Amino acid sequence: MKMSKWKKSQVLVAASCLAMLSLFLSDITFSKSSTVRRLLLGEGYDFYATDARDLTEEMKYVMEEEMLDAQEEAHREHAFLHNLIDTEGEDIFDDPWHDPFGTGGHEEPLYDHEEISARALNRLRLLRDPTLDLVHDLRYMMLGHPSAILKYGHYGQMYSYPALISHGGTPGQITRRVAHIGDGLSGPRYISSCLQSLVEEYAAYPEHQNMDVIVLDYFSKATDGLYPLVRRLRARYPDAIIIVLRVWKPTHINWIKDGKRRGSLKDWGDHMSQLLDKTLRYGTEEWFHYFNNTRVQLEWQDFTDRDRILHHVVQEFGVKLFRLETDTNPKMAIWKNHDMFYPDYVHVSVIGHRHLYFAIMHFVNEAVKEEGYDPSTAQQSTWGQGDSCHSWYTDGVINVRKSNNLKKEEFRVGASFTNYDSHVVYALSTGMDHPNSGGHIWVNNPFHGPRHLILSYMTTGPAPSKYPTVDITVETLQGTVINTTTLVPLTTLYESKLVHAIKTSVVATIPHGEFKLFWSRQETGRLGETRPFRITAVQVVSTDVVEGGVMGPPAYFDSLGQFGP
Repeated sequence: MKMSKWKKSQVLVAASCLAMLSLFLSDITFSKSSTVRRLLLGEGYDFYATDARDLTEEMKYVMEEEMLDAQEEAHREHAFLHNLIDTEGEDIFDDPWHDPFGTGGHEEPLYDHEEISARALNRLRLLRDPTLDLVHDLRYMMLGHPSAILKYGHYGQMYSYPALISHGGTPGQITRRVAHIGDGLSGPRYISSCLQSLVEEYAAYPEHQNMDVIVLDYFSKATDGLYPLVRRLRARYPDAIIIVLRVWKPTHINWIKDGKRRGSLKDWGDHMSQLLDKTLRYGTEEWFHYFNNTRVQLEWQDFTDRDRILHHVVQEFGVKLFRLETDTNPKMAIWKNHDMFYPDYVHVSVIGHRHLYFAIMHFVNEAVKEEGYDPSTAQQSTWGQGDSCHSWYTDGVINVRKSNNLKKEEFRVGASFTNYDSHVVYALSTGMDHPNSGGHIWVNNPFHGPRHLILSYMTTGPAPSKYPTVDITVETLQGTVINTTTLVPLTTLYESKLVHAIKTSVVATIPHGEFKLFWSRQETGRLGETRPFRITAVQVVSTDVVEGGVMGPPAYFDSLGQFGP
């Protein structure tokens, strides 16, 4: 029986991938148990191999995804490009850039099996550490790092790129020192203001605070503090290898209909799910079927301001910039990089984290081997004006003196369709049993000179706020009033969307010494106000740090009930 060209291509791809796998599987770390490995290479082609060393569950998952995608890429691209001719009414194959497989616009795709196999091998090599021969005493700092998303929406910190770096590319023994600075939720503005406190919280001894490689993952929030963060990092670590990741997300792609923005690519996916009366899961063959065969119009968000900041930090501070591959056509960019993202359109997938890990280690390899970076001669400077920040929002550790009527509240949030895994956050307040009471805490300025005293507190939006308006008074220990101000726990940044967020405000400028910060509710029983005033952090920072921007974690749109009625 004669095989079709498509069937022949499947067999060739499967044979090529299996042959290449045998060349380097011995370099991958396996678990000790023995079992049968199943490498799924496509519909109708199941190959089994037995080995005394078994792939870990995570590697099985990654490998299956890699092999499937390597087989299906050519067919999907051909279908996509062919559809462009039908829907846009023009033959894009006149431009050889849009004809990577040399089809000339014909119905039958001409598959380049060597190219497909080479891509499969390159992606599978992400399972290995490309720089195992580098010195192992480099110290890494990760800022803005997200968690990897595993199957069924569960976060897998051990599969994120910081963990891969610390473990040499595979789960197991820690081979490198990696500092996870910050909570992974806050933007660069907060980190830049409280960098000294965060680093000292990680490592109390100054000799442990030296860093060789610093990775920043803040492209989405670049306009809100990335420049001052890089400036402060470079001042403190003048010789360090600083790497900035420019990683766009599918949510950065606008869905356009009738000439107007209707939302993001995720909103289009949700819209299609409603029309089909079933869940259309991003990145699946069914999703790509509708993505390629509908007249959905897409365009990129405006990255001008973010890219301008990236340009400045590269030029002024000598950082290395990784750019996730893109394309002027958003559809083509999704086709090229769809497996980088989890089906929520936001989080980076396990495969995506491996890709970022490989890119980071490429920069490190380049700096050490080609540019001559030597950790033994790397210089470290001062923190400048310094900072003293205390936040208990994510860890619940309240290390400030407080009045006896204050208590720690905790809230489990984020378990929803848009936030696949729940987590606990904390606040300091008088509690739900005494929402009308006031309280006070002690704050200290350890520096020789005036500093801004900044308070972070919980808010809701839109009006009316669920939290009360409070009067803030800052006094010396002898009772002399330094400043009074009023805080309204209301956010207007999200228009009509119901939201719970953290707001940050400057409440005083204080000299060296210890002070008391009091708060009292202005009125009781006001409509809608059912919760006590809740603070999440207090910061003593340089006077060039002002309120505004994102000085805390992101807003919650789906967990309002977890914070009280």
